[in-house]
Amino acid sequence: MGRTREFNTEEVLLKTMNLFWTKGYQATSMEDLMSETKLNKQSLYTAFGDKRSLFIKGLDLYIKNILAETEARIINKKSPLKALANALYEIAETENIAHPKGCMVSRTASEIGENDIEISKMLEGFHIKTEALIEKAILEAQKLGEVVDIISAEDISKILMTTITGSRVLQLNGVTKKELRQTFKAFIKLIENKNGRKI
Repeated sequence: MGRTREFNTEEVLLKTMNLFWTKGYQATSMEDLMSETKLNKQSLYTAFGDKRSLFIKGLDLYIKNILAETEARIINKKSPLKALANALYEIAETENIAHPKGCMVSRTASEIGENDIEISKMLEGFHIKTEALIEKAILEAQKLGEVVDIISAEDISKILMTTITGSRVLQLNGVTKKELRQTFKAFIKLIENKNGRKI
C-alpha cells in the first residue's frame, strides 16, 4: 500500500506556477522548485512528473485562471464596453506591479516560442479563447449601441487582442502604466459609438 501524500497538490502547483511565472522556465531549477514547495525531488516527480511536466501543469492552471477571470469581468455586464475598458485599465495599472515579469503566457511565448509544440498549442488555444471572449463582449456592446457596428466584432476583437499582446511584451521592457492606459483609452474611444449609448 502506497504512502498517503502529506501535501496539498493544488497549493504546490500554485507555488510552482508563481515561481515559473516570476523566473521563467529556463531560469527555474529543480532546486528552486524544491525550495519553494518544501518537497524533495522524488515527491515532485511522483506527483507531477519532470520539470517540463510541472511547468505545463502550472501554465495550464494560469491559463484557466486568466480565462475565468476575463469571462467574469467582461461577459453579461450591464455595460460591456465599460467592463472591457476597466479590464484593460487594470492590465495597465496592476499587472506590472503584482507581477514584474508581466503575463506568464507572453513570457512563455518569448522564452520558448514554437520550440515546444505542446506548449505552443497551449498558447495558441489561450489566445483563441481570449479573443472569443472579447468578441462576445463586443457583440453585446454593439447590440446595446455602445460600440460602432461598421467594423465587425470579430475584427475589433482581433485588433484588441493584438494590442493586449503587444502591451504585455512592452511591460517586460519597462513601458509605464500611463503609456499603457493611454493606449487602451485611445482604443476605447476609437470603437465607441459616439451617437449611441454612453458608458
